Amino acid sequence: MKAFIATTGSVRAALIAGLALLCSGVCWAQDAASPPQEPAIDEVLEHVGIIYVRSPDEAWAALEGVRELAAAAADPVYEAEWNLAAAVVESARGNLEAAISFVETGHALFLAHGTFEDELWATLVRGETRSAIGRYRLAIEDFEFVLAQLDERGESQAVEDPDEYAADAWLGLGGAHTAVGDFASALEALRKAFELSGDRGDDDALSAVYGLLGNVYTQIDALEQAVAIYEEATELDRAEGDDLNVSVSLYNTGRAYTDLGRTEDARALYEEALMLARRVGSPVTEGYVMFGIGLSYMGDGNDLAAREAFEQARSILAEVGDEVQLASVREQLARLALRAGNVADAQALAEAAIATLESAGDEAHLITALDVLGQALAARGSHAAAYQASARRAELMKRVASRERARRVAHLRVLMDTDRAEGAVRALGEEAALREEELAAERMVNRVVLTAALVLLVLLVLLAWSFAKLKRLEARVRHHANTDDLTGTLSRRRLFELGDQEINRAARYEKPLAALLLDLDYFKAINDRHGHGVGDEVLSLLARHVSTTLRDSDLFGRIGGEEFLVILPEAGRAQALAVAERLVAEIDVLDLSPCGIGESVSVSVGVSAFQGAGDTLVQMVRRADAALYQAKRQGRNRACAEWALED
Repeated sequence: MKAFIATTGSVRAALIAGLALLCSGVCWAQDAASPPQEPAIDEVLEHVGIIYVRSPDEAWAALEGVRELAAAAADPVYEAEWNLAAAVVESARGNLEAAISFVETGHALFLAHGTFEDELWATLVRGETRSAIGRYRLAIEDFEFVLAQLDERGESQAVEDPDEYAADAWLGLGGAHTAVGDFASALEALRKAFELSGDRGDDDALSAVYGLLGNVYTQIDALEQAVAIYEEATELDRAEGDDLNVSVSLYNTGRAYTDLGRTEDARALYEEALMLARRVGSPVTEGYVMFGIGLSYMGDGNDLAAREAFEQARSILAEVGDEVQLASVREQLARLALRAGNVADAQALAEAAIATLESAGDEAHLITALDVLGQALAARGSHAAAYQASARRAELMKRVASRERARRVAHLRVLMDTDRAEGAVRALGEEAALREEELAAERMVNRVVLTAALVLLVLLVLLAWSFAKLKRLEARVRHHANTDDLTGTLSRRRLFELGDQEINRAARYEKPLAALLLDLDYFKAINDRHGHGVGDEVLSLLARHVSTTLRDSDLFGRIGGEEFLVILPEAGRAQALAVAERLVAEIDVLDLSPCGIGESVSVSVGVSAFQGAGDTLVQMVRRADAALYQAKRQGRNRACAEWALED
């Protein structure tokens, strides 16, 4: 997902930069010695951007029409331009391997025969194409190269519009850093892209910035802010008549809705996005939308519909060669296979996903894929291999955690930088007003009306940003009240509030419900040997592991000391006991080296089930506690159910 959101908006910006060069003084139409057919090639290249917005397939057909003429041209710069335009269009059509081949050819030709600006543009397009196929680290190198060259040589080479290249490079960096989970660097890059694009009045680039900011907010769970930003990007794209990017923005909004639990609203957006993707002939967009539909059905617990959507996504993405997103589809199919008890299929799918994610350097998704693999291996009895998967996952989590601290600092800084950005936009509005006064005598009345509408749009954007800032502050206070400070799980108060709601729902609709009471075995000994600081780290590590293995609908929190409570909505006796036994097995092999100790820990789990109207959460916890006590008496490191006591 992240790669798609990052790349689609930036490819558009790169295309605009490319078309500016295609229509500049390097075209053969200005060469008096050009052969008679050359103006036809120029016409195609000059208009390919307009065709591209309407349909990437039509744009490719136009380029194919002059392909032989471009290849036979005597000017290698002209051939380079054709290859780079082909790379942009093929990337949008989902033919990613072909796109990278075209871009490498065009880049090499420009390096050998082009100008300094040709080199900048070619490197930007190569960076975008590398992002599109998941080669984010290489893409980052390309974007950083462009910025370094502008700093070192931009003034001496008399670049016509250096800010345009810089804005595109910062935008590309924002997308690539987001894709690899480096949100601190992503936010800094997007801030600079916002400033440069605002200064230039580039609505296309601003729309891309909004989309990427929404992606970052999604990754840090600021979902309401993400929705507001995605909707702003959608409106900008609709105003531009850009169906391809409208479909992308709708997909992004749908993902945020899914994470918020608004799955029906999400599917309504996905349906429109799917229609637009098929209209413009973008199979890669269609594949992503089908993936989103699958996630929405998973959120509803409709595994059959989710599997059908994921299988369609897998077929489409395999055809277009998007291996990174295909890995995400395989991971979700592996989770569904685990739920259905097909552990061999789950292992094969997880291993295939991991191989792709490792080569792409996608650590965030690699962590979740390793978790699925560990569960599958443990279910098959391969405990040594499960331990190795868990150890790799713990090492990655430790690495990502260090970046997470930097991300939190950057997130706070964005709150302050927003004020600076708003001031810059207001200053731009004042400059625009002065220019309008100078040109008023030469302009039509409808132009003045249009300008007023644009000013109103800017004001609305600023109001939305201010509102989002207040919502973030409110969410921070609410998070503190509802979250256990040590483990990041639900606080006892919040857990029982939500648990009572689930009890009421189970009674009203006669649905099953179960509770698991977890207690670390011999935890006092860990505190005595290693100190309470290490004990706290063990609790936090265990809580993180359990959180990632539960469903989105499950509730999990610490209710005191080393004791945790899990509430499983719509889980019957057999499913609840299976979850408890799986947690016991996984925690038994949990790697504690991030906590600085070499030993292992175990848990005992008591399981209770909802007994119908009149039963309460407090009573369920008491029965789970009695079962937990029995598990301790039987030797610990095991799960015991209340109905086993009745027998």
